Amino acid sequence: MPIFHRDIKSSNVLLNENKTAKLADFGILKHVPLQKGGISTAVQGTIGYLDPEYFATGKLTEKSDVYSFGVVLLELLTGRKPVRHEDDTMDYSSLVIHFQSYVGKENFLEILDQEDKTVVQELLSI
Repeated sequence: MPIFHRDIKSSNVLLNENKTAKLADFGILKHVPLQKGGISTAVQGTIGYLDPEYFATGKLTEKSDVYSFGVVLLELLTGRKPVRHEDDTMDYSSLVIHFQSYVGKENFLEILDQEDKTVVQELLSI
């Protein structure tokens, strides 16, 4: 029976002594019968990591955890939190929306953390 974690975020991804990633905190996981493509449920998880479709509809699918893993990857590549809060303006900004604004542009690498940008540039030149 598939298990949906529903709260994948950077603080729930742990590294062991061999640098192998392990998921933690299965407190809100959901078992979904194989015959169902998705299941409606009360939305739970951490803002910034939640799949927008799941957030809007309450329908949990296998794509929901994949989306959350993508946000964790963006965090690693950019060095930014999934949601930023500006105290002086009370504005919130989303890492995913920030990332989307760079997709397809020539300055795409500008979103990356400086160290990651160097690595990606080296890989692209190979």
